[in-house]
Amino acid sequence: MRARCRRDLLAAARATAISAAIALTSGGTIALVPAGAAHAQAPSSGELPLRLLPTGDIGGLLAVDVTVDAASGRERGRWLIDTGSSRHLVSPAFARRHGLAERGRVAADTAFGRVAGPQVELPELALGPLLMGGATALVLDLRPLAGTVADEVDGVLGAPLLDTVTLELDLVRWTVRVGGDALARCPDGWDSLALERRRGVPVLALSVDGGPTERALLDTGNAAALVRIDGDDAPPRTGVPLPGLAAVLARAGRVALGALERTDVPVAHLRAPALRSALPPDVAALAGVALLDGARVQIGLAQRRLCVEPGTRQVLGGFGFTLDRQGDALVITAVLDDSPAHAAGLRAGDRVALWAGALPPLTVAHAWAAVRERETLALAIERAGGTRSMLLRRAHFLPRLAN
Repeated sequence: MRARCRRDLLAAARATAISAAIALTSGGTIALVPAGAAHAQAPSSGELPLRLLPTGDIGGLLAVDVTVDAASGRERGRWLIDTGSSRHLVSPAFARRHGLAERGRVAADTAFGRVAGPQVELPELALGPLLMGGATALVLDLRPLAGTVADEVDGVLGAPLLDTVTLELDLVRWTVRVGGDALARCPDGWDSLALERRRGVPVLALSVDGGPTERALLDTGNAAALVRIDGDDAPPRTGVPLPGLAAVLARAGRVALGALERTDVPVAHLRAPALRSALPPDVAALAGVALLDGARVQIGLAQRRLCVEPGTRQVLGGFGFTLDRQGDALVITAVLDDSPAHAAGLRAGDRVALWAGALPPLTVAHAWAAVRERETLALAIERAGGTRSMLLRRAHFLPRLAN
């Protein structure tokens, strides 16, 4: 595939938050030590702010501030938390900035084929008082995997972060805690689910519309709710086509992770043979951030346990279009059939003149963050020398998932 076409395909996948890339290689375990004197119990980061970097009208990627101890002094940056990557990843700019020497080359399988790059030893990282050292990472251009969000981050903390500690994600108060005591049991009133380690990454069981249990990768590097991965031999799926990508979108009435339930859940069927072959044979789905939004979970991969706080929540409807920055403008890149955007006459190629009644933000993430959980979006777009205003209202426009 020519480079331009490949970039266009990746941009479409990123903007719709179903790129669902997973690096399935042997990862470098992080050694965790407390800052200062040794402690009798396991170290902990304490409660830290957790940031959502939206990639579309629902969902997004999870990020946390990380401090790097470099020879030139302490540097603070933003890193994604991606439980679906069996390696840590760093951007080429980060590797150059810190003079990280290459320690050989490694390969990884992603939704878009096999990629390879240098392996480097990471400098000591700090999450609050928790120091993390002795890990390796794959140096990789993060933009094809994370879209324009990659411009805001230095790296990705992958599943090796879970090797010895508990990861607590509070997507109600938007905080994260890494470390602490081993997850001996779940908090009172919470549901305890079995968590498997498969090829280095966490796998859980879930049910869709009361159907048979299916195994899914717990993937916080996937901004979407539920992505089913098809190989070349899968039968055609029904749903709304995703322009520029071999994928269709539909809607499940209910998805349950034990006592944690979500209703009106967008489900993407993505034809990605490379990723399908990289996943374990009985794992054909990715459970992402939009499914966990509004939940509190504790991930104890070492103890093979996932704790979820019971609760039911409806996933937000969507506006039905994708967005990217091209030069100094925000541009509509795709419009989904039967969506509010389609009904309002929005088209691919329209340039955004006003966003939520104001001048467009500088980044795609900031644009979606400005309308997060809003029911309406006031837009003005430029097309063929003219300007047109419209008001979009969220809707659950995707067709019901076929059995």
